This record gives sequence, structure tokens and C-alpha cells, in this order.
Amino acid sequence: MSYNIDDISIVSQDGFCITRSKLDDLAEKLSGDDVHPPEGNFVDEFLRGEGCENIRGMLFANRIDWSGEGSGHTFDEFKECLKAFNGTADLVLTWEGGDSHSGIRVRDGKVTEHEIVMALGKEKKA
Repeated sequence: MSYNIDDISIVSQDGFCITRSKLDDLAEKLSGDDVHPPEGNFVDEFLRGEGCENIRGMLFANRIDWSGEGSGHTFDEFKECLKAFNGTADLVLTWEGGDSHSGIRVRDGKVTEHEIVMALGKEKKA
């Protein structure tokens, strides 16, 4: 049984978008015989007009999906796909079962992995 991604949260973003032409290029690349994208992936969703807002040919992400069967095996392909994005985003990935998390930061096509740090904030007022 493979170890897959359950969920991806966008915890911050600024101008995080991809052009329609770059999305079409990704779709073509992912349709090759040697690549099998996971059942849930943002490329297919964006092509259907889901998970993004189209503003003059720029697709601004509301969510990013790369989950389900095959998402763990294609994690490197996911990071390659993120290089096509402009703007910035911090993503938190929850792996199968919720027992581990990964952090990815995208800055104008540069993709880096980061540690996840959880902390409590100020006390809530009753």
C-alpha cells in the first residue's frame, strides 16, 4: 500500500496563479505514458474551471489538489508542476492518516520544502 497525500491547505498566498498556456503544457506532460497523476489533481480541476478563478487568462488558485491513489509516488512531479506558478504560496500537506505533514513554499516558480511548526497563539477571550 502506498503512502499518499490526503489534503493540501494553502495557508498563505499572494498572486498565486498559473497561465492557461502553462496549464495546458502541464496537462500534456501529465498525459504521457510514463506519468500517472493521482486521481485528485489540480491540473484536471483547473481545466474544468474548478479550484481557481480565471481573470484574463490567469488562473488564480483557490485550492490545490494532489491527493489520493498515486499522489505519494508522484510527489516529485507535483513539485515540478508547482514551478509553473507565479506569485507566492505556502502549502501544508497532510499525508495519509494525518500522522505527518510537509511544508512547501512557492515563490515565482521556485519550490522549496520546509519544516512544519505548530504553535498556540494568544488566549481566546470567553
